[in-house]
Amino acid sequence: MDLKNGSAYDVVQSLIDTNDLDTINYFFATFPQFMSAKTVWDVLTEKYPVKPERSFRILESWIEREFVRDFLTQGRGILGPLKELLEVIERTESKDKSNTLKLMMIRASRSNRRYEKTVKLRHNNSGILVPSSSQEGSPLGGSPKNGSPTNTIATRNMKSPYVISISGSSSPVGSPKMARGPFQEFTPLEPGKFDLEDLEPRDIAIQLTLIESEMLSRIKTSDFHNLKWKSGAGNPITRMVDRFNSVSYWVATEIVMQTEMKKRLSALRKFIAVAEVMREFQNFNGLMEIIGGLNLHPITRMKLTWEQVPASQRAMVEELNALMDNRQNYKDYRQLLKSVKGPAIPYLGVMTRDVIFTDEGNTNFVDAGKKTINVQKMAMLGEILMQLKRFQLAPYASTRFTDFKVHPVIREFLSKLVVLPEEMLYKHSLLCEPT
Repeated sequence: MDLKNGSAYDVVQSLIDTNDLDTINYFFATFPQFMSAKTVWDVLTEKYPVKPERSFRILESWIEREFVRDFLTQGRGILGPLKELLEVIERTESKDKSNTLKLMMIRASRSNRRYEKTVKLRHNNSGILVPSSSQEGSPLGGSPKNGSPTNTIATRNMKSPYVISISGSSSPVGSPKMARGPFQEFTPLEPGKFDLEDLEPRDIAIQLTLIESEMLSRIKTSDFHNLKWKSGAGNPITRMVDRFNSVSYWVATEIVMQTEMKKRLSALRKFIAVAEVMREFQNFNGLMEIIGGLNLHPITRMKLTWEQVPASQRAMVEELNALMDNRQNYKDYRQLLKSVKGPAIPYLGVMTRDVIFTDEGNTNFVDAGKKTINVQKMAMLGEILMQLKRFQLAPYASTRFTDFKVHPVIREFLSKLVVLPEEMLYKHSLLCEPT
């Protein structure tokens, strides 16, 4: 899109005229921060009679990308007009074109059970898909209820061990989809009768990655709009940040709770191995969680324990720290992420940092009357948020990682992490190595 600044009308009109796929993607990832879905709809339908093919292409892209967000929640008032437009297309242009959009609506609604009945379609006597009459006049959408405000583990004032649970009705992960049949590739484990020592690093990394992949899939581009996650209300971004802190503090907790050098060394080496596997899995968020835990002062101060770690593993820690170093704006990590293919979990901290920098450093509008949109800001935010979309479209379970299956017992163990607050971590560290 060559437009640098412009009214909402100008921006949508330019969108209709563009052939650039990135421009289309950036627009739909960001526009609710700059204009309403109703505004987009009004311009699109105004231009439809003049540019039917181009307008249809944009409408198709819109439904495919953000049907639930823009037609069933924030833009609930335009679902009725959309159904009317489909009827007009069916009568005056092509039944195939109308059915293409209706099938997209079905697929989009099925991805979110809450809205499945809202857009339930049926076949009429002519075999044409039409909106179910039972939905006429029914209330549509509504935004999900926010959970209770949450704080990161780093800011909790805890005097005793704190259990971090992601199970139950308020879980950000939800009930796992259990694969059928026995988990013959895993060591048999009985719930409540094993600990970290019984788990292989790869098995830990697989289950942590599956949990985080599910959490990442629940984040929407709209969660980043206007930095809404910074309000403190429970949302998928906040939950993933909380989970990040929980895992980092769990790593440190598991290590300092081992007062015997042999067991403490074993735990430390196991987590180094888990971090290495995380890099293999391209789970950079998980990698940062693990090395973040290893870099907490209660862990780094235990020089005697670190001296017992083989030189090869100490070198690995240095290599992983260098990869995720925040100097030069995470230069090495960013370069690696650009070359990543297949499933991956980006480090959420870099993404939120980029969004904050872009949002706070650029105004949404370039005029005092808030009529002229800063299209350059829209494009910058869109480029960042499309990274999220890119990795959400490549789930681990359907790729080369063929051993990525939910292990119910290990998952349960990793879903209820016992962590110590920093003050207690330090006290236990002193018990392990007084000086």
